[in-house]
Amino acid sequence: MNNKLVSIRKNKDSKAKKDFNWSHILAEIVRWFVLVVFLIPTADVWGMPQIVTVLNTFFLYIPNVFVAAIIAVVGFVFARLGHDLVLASIHGVSPDTAQSAASVTRWAVTVFVLLAVLNQLGVASDLVRILFTGFVAMIALAGGIAFGLGGQGTARDILESLRNKLG
Repeated sequence: MNNKLVSIRKNKDSKAKKDFNWSHILAEIVRWFVLVVFLIPTADVWGMPQIVTVLNTFFLYIPNVFVAAIIAVVGFVFARLGHDLVLASIHGVSPDTAQSAASVTRWAVTVFVLLAVLNQLGVASDLVRILFTGFVAMIALAGGIAFGLGGQGTARDILESLRNKLG
């Protein structure tokens, strides 16, 4: 009896693993695609224009989802690549500082990728544009303030050397 129970568990586990392979996922996508494609003329014949409109809108939105998925995958790969590149190229600083700079790089790229994906999907496009503009303005202001406060002596030295060369 116990061997039979183990055999049943193994069959369930192998079936669960079989359900998550790529060919099965692709077959399910194709099956639903065919089902919806035949549902559109059926709803049209039955005189249901609202359903036809909803299904046509759905089909017109699918390419945006694929493009957004591609943007996300490529963007996350670039985020990881940027992280590794910054981590490998920073020499002469402590490992904690290098890791922090690499993490900032990764998160910055990830935020831009997420904004691009949301913009591609059409989710609150105006809000995404405002957030993107605000984020860039924030970085520009932070850089300007940091240079203005921290680089006053350097800027003074550069201006004095130019004044001496010119005058």
